[in-house]
Amino acid sequence: MIKDDEKRLLRLLQKEGWAHISKSSGNANVPATWDMELFPIPNRTMPRVLIERESDWLNEKRALYLLEKWDGKGWYEYGTAVDGGWLTPVGMEIAV
Repeated sequence: MIKDDEKRLLRLLQKEGWAHISKSSGNANVPATWDMELFPIPNRTMPRVLIERESDWLNEKRALYLLEKWDGKGWYEYGTAVDGGWLTPVGMEIAV
């Protein structure tokens, strides 16, 4: 079962956070000439900034835990910093 704060963070990242989508998603913002399978959606905000902005309802440690959890499920990926990652196409498609 997904708790309310987890749903809210996932919706926030789907709407405003860094994400990667596939070229086959039909997104109008995707140049047809791009040959990469996955690429970032432009004009999005780093998860770290969103977590800081939403600190009135979202605890930072809880947010980092959720991002790690989602990484294990294949919903989220990151490089060196957990709060510097992006939703995967799977994470973008989850309805909450």
